[in-house]
Amino acid sequence: KTKTLAEWQAIFDPLDVCVEPVQTITEMAAHPHTAVRQMIVPVPKPDGTTQLQVANPIKFSRSELVYKHIGVELGADNTAVWQEIEQGNIG
Repeated sequence: KTKTLAEWQAIFDPLDVCVEPVQTITEMAAHPHTAVRQMIVPVPKPDGTTQLQVANPIKFSRSELVYKHIGVELGADNTAVWQEIEQGNIG
């Protein structure tokens, strides 16, 4: 039989053990701690819209991270890479 998270927490709370829930991506994104830590950030896309992505979990006190763009499409740099290889500009 499956127990709810609340039922499992009631079982383990009085014990001296480390037990934490395994959340789905949706549950993690909706969790208050995720918002406080600013772990979901909008990142600009080439078409002017934004895409929500998981932020870097390491936070710096004196310099805020800036997310300038999402990753490029697979293969976007193939031509430039092959030109470098053909010209012998590698290594």
